[in-house]
Amino acid sequence: MNQEVWLPEYLRLRAMNHPADKALRAAKVNAEFHRLEGQLVKLDVVADPDPHDVSYVDTWGLSLRSTEREKKLILDRVRSEGHWCLCAYARSHESEDWELVDSVGDFVGNEYVDSAYAVELRATALAALAIKGGAYEVSWNGTHAREAPLHVMASSFGGAEGIANTFYPHRNIHRIIKF
Repeated sequence: MNQEVWLPEYLRLRAMNHPADKALRAAKVNAEFHRLEGQLVKLDVVADPDPHDVSYVDTWGLSLRSTEREKKLILDRVRSEGHWCLCAYARSHESEDWELVDSVGDFVGNEYVDSAYAVELRATALAALAIKGGAYEVSWNGTHAREAPLHVMASSFGGAEGIANTFYPHRNIHRIIKF
């Protein structure tokens, strides 16, 4: 992948104070995902069917009154901005139906935008393509990338119990390990 493709995203994420290693990985995953988006991979936002759980506020160490106030503010946001689930889909050919490969819910409003969850869902969709085979071929050729591999995890897809995907962008090598 050419540096010009991912560098603007990397710089944008660094400007938002993301650590360099996470910004680099996210920029490359996002660039590859956007290259195939709508054709072989996609993210979709759907209403989360489960109620938003605000019990995590109890762990903030606030007074009872402050805890209740924070919970009310969060539930007000849920009512006004919505409660969402971000879903990742993949298919090995444009003529196939979309297959759900992973999802993360419990987002309030647009919290999913620029979240680490969105990056991981994109990575999971790309990993699913590698498992499905077909028209997808990994195209990392990041000659400017560090020697460290980019790790992609997917919990389950197409009946597989799990996979660990490793992209070595500096060598244009892709390895899938099933577990």
